[in-house]
Amino acid sequence: TLALNSPPDTAAYLTLLDATTEGCGLLGGRISSSAGDRRDLDVECGRSLGKWAARVQRDRADVAVLMIGAWDLFDEQVDGAQLRFGTLAWDAYFTGRLAAAVAGLEATGLRRLDLALLPCYRPVRKAGASGGLWPERGDDTRTAHVNTLLAAYAKDPAHRVRALYPPPEFCQDAAISTSRSYRWDGVHYYKPGARLYLRTAIPQ
Repeated sequence: TLALNSPPDTAAYLTLLDATTEGCGLLGGRISSSAGDRRDLDVECGRSLGKWAARVQRDRADVAVLMIGAWDLFDEQVDGAQLRFGTLAWDAYFTGRLAAAVAGLEATGLRRLDLALLPCYRPVRKAGASGGLWPERGDDTRTAHVNTLLAAYAKDPAHRVRALYPPPEFCQDAAISTSRSYRWDGVHYYKPGARLYLRTAIPQ
């Protein structure tokens, strides 16, 4: 949605190539929400990391942005083991998946890779829907924890990646962060949200 709703003048600054794997993030395993929602990411997204690398190689972009987050904020069940969000075991699993994704992308010869830190989300349930709220996304301590892991990885001189910071307004300005015109469901960008994000990202 960020690429689809980017403002017309974006082309004056960069060319966006959309290599999105829709509905998939960094993690695998089975995730669960306190709202009762469940999802098996291995079944639905198990080939995402390979697809990302193939698309980077195909597009030969100058910069790739690894943008994850909304599916990476939950308790996990991986190979029968329960991983509670924010525990040492969960953090190790997340960092291992991140390292694998970065290695796969760098193996394509990519010149620059940015890790997009997470914005604060304000999820809302769609009218008439019985599920899909995933309230963990609205827990700012969870997004902050993932951002700590991403920023630490980017700061490590052993890794040739940089952190890309989202607009602070999504955390600090309630009029923007909760606006359905900026993000129609509190997560996915509509035109004003895409404009705000790119105005923050492009100078970086």
